Amino acid sequence: MRTLLLGFGNPDREDDGAAWHILTSLAKALHLPAPATLEEDFAPLGGETDFLFTLQLTPELAETIAAYQAVYFIDAHTGHVPQDLYITPLQADFQNSPLTHHLTPQSCLALAATLYHSQPQAELISVRGYAFGFSNQLSASTRTLAEQAIQYLLQKLNPDTPSHPTESFTFWQYTPEGPTRTESQMAVEQTVSLTVNGDLWLNFQCTPDRLEALAIGFLFNEGFIHTLNEIANIHVCDRKDNVDVWLTHATSKPATWRRTSGCHGGSTSQDLQRDQIHPVTSTFCLPIAQIFQLVEAFLDGQTPHHQSGGVHTSGLADGNHLLFHIEDIGRHNTFDKIAGQILLSSLHINTPILLTSGRISSDMLQKAVRLQAPIVISMRSTSSIGIRLAEEWGITLIGSARRGRFNVYAHSERIKQG
Repeated sequence: MRTLLLGFGNPDREDDGAAWHILTSLAKALHLPAPATLEEDFAPLGGETDFLFTLQLTPELAETIAAYQAVYFIDAHTGHVPQDLYITPLQADFQNSPLTHHLTPQSCLALAATLYHSQPQAELISVRGYAFGFSNQLSASTRTLAEQAIQYLLQKLNPDTPSHPTESFTFWQYTPEGPTRTESQMAVEQTVSLTVNGDLWLNFQCTPDRLEALAIGFLFNEGFIHTLNEIANIHVCDRKDNVDVWLTHATSKPATWRRTSGCHGGSTSQDLQRDQIHPVTSTFCLPIAQIFQLVEAFLDGQTPHHQSGGVHTSGLADGNHLLFHIEDIGRHNTFDKIAGQILLSSLHINTPILLTSGRISSDMLQKAVRLQAPIVISMRSTSSIGIRLAEEWGITLIGSARRGRFNVYAHSERIKQG
C-alpha cells in the first residue's frame, strides 16, 4: 500500500515544527533518507512510503495525496484539543478556514476526491505543543509526545515488527512427523537494578526498554511519588542494567518487599497503608460498541505471537482511542511503564482505560486504582481477590475479552447498553 506521511508546521517556532522532527526520526528508523538540516528536503516522492513536509496545507497538495492509498497527516496543536496525543481517522469534507491559502486535512482529502476521484485512507496524528518561540528545538514535553507518535506510526507502517528488544534463537521443533530446525525471535530479559537516593532498592526482571518510565511508574504506583516534579534526576546506565533515581525529598526504603503473583512477577511494598487507596468515583460510562472497538484496536496493535517472543502487552485508552501500548515480559511492568509514560508525557486523561493481555490479580488492581482507571479490560481471566477489590475500589473489571465478547465482573453500571 503506497503511503504518504505528510507533516506540516513551522520548524523555526519550537513545537510548531513537531511534524518535521517526527518525520525525520521515522525516516531514520525505517532506514530511509532523512534531511540532516531544516534546509534539506526529504527524498523525492515515488516510493512505497514517502515523506513530505510543508509549512501549511494548500490546494496543490490534492494531486499529490491522490496518488496514495494511505495518508497520515502529522501536526501540532494547542489547547483547543483536550488530548495531548490526538489520533483520529479523517474523511473528505470541505471545511471553512479563516485563511484562503490554508486548508484543513479534510479539505485536502475532499479536493483529492473531487478533482482526482481518489479517496485514500487517512488519519491525523497531532501532538500538543507547549512552546512556540523562535527555536528549532522541541520542548521536553512535546518531544516525549513526539516519541509516542513515532512509535504509533512505526507500528502502523511495520505491524509485524516487535516494539520490544528481541534476540534470534535457533532450536528444534518436534511434531509427530519428526524434528525441524526452526528460528524465532525471543524477548530479551534483563535484570535491572533500581537505586533511589543512592540506595539499592530492588531488581526488576524486565524487557530493557522504557526503563525511565518503568522506574518512575513503579515509584508512583507504590506511592513513593505523586508527580514528576518529585524526580530531581534519573539516569539509565549505558548497559541498561541500572536506573538511578534521585528524588527532591527523602524517602525510606521498605524493610521488605512482597513478591507479586505470576511469571516474572514484580515486587510491591508490604506497607500498603503508607499511601491510602482512593477508590475510583468516576461516573464515566462506555458504550458496548466502543468497548469492542477498543478491544479490536488493542488486539490489532499487538505484535504477532510468533514474533513477540512471549511478552505481555498493555495499552492506555482515553475512552475513544487507544493512545499507545507497551510490551514487557512482566505484566506488572507494563502497568508501571504506562504510569511512568503518563507522567513523563504530562498526559492529562480524565478517563484512563487500561487494557492488558495479562491476568488481573490484586496487585494489578492496586496499580490500576493508583491511576484512577474506571475501567480495566483484560484478555485473560481475573482472580477472586481481584474481583472483590474491583468492587471495593470502584473499578469496572472486564475479563476474557475477545473480538465480539467480554465478561464484566464488577461495576457493570459503567457499561452503556445500546
